[in-house]
Amino acid sequence: AYTDAHLTKDAPNLYRNEFDAFRGDRLPQSPKHAGSIAANYVHPLTDDREVALNLGATYTGDVLTTVGERGFGEKIPDYWLTQPSLTYRTPRWELGLFADNIFNKFYYTGTSEGTDNRDRAVNGYVLRSYGQTVGRPRTIGLEGRIRF
Repeated sequence: AYTDAHLTKDAPNLYRNEFDAFRGDRLPQSPKHAGSIAANYVHPLTDDREVALNLGATYTGDVLTTVGERGFGEKIPDYWLTQPSLTYRTPRWELGLFADNIFNKFYYTGTSEGTDNRDRAVNGYVLRSYGQTVGRPRTIGLEGRIRF
């Protein structure tokens, strides 16, 4: 997928009423490129049983945290995730082993606040808030289904 999300005209004081954004600035949280690819192989066994091997990969391009990366915004890097699975199927039930993020890729999905770390007073306390949201680490599990 290709997304060209950007401002079509200037936007004064768009971010925190302090920073201007300009025509052509890229919109936040919208990767220009994203995609997925999958490969499936099914091996028949006896008595209507089969084994299925699946391999999927998804790509998410870099994203900006603020319009045009202005107002102490930042660019979150792109990342690939890979998801293999192996499933044994019968006409009545199936049991599968899967892994999400099999290579245990460390990746960011977003941020809270900006990187300026300005002190803010809240009820007499100084609050400095900045955080990064990270994606799920490698997850391995079993999945079962019953048809009735």
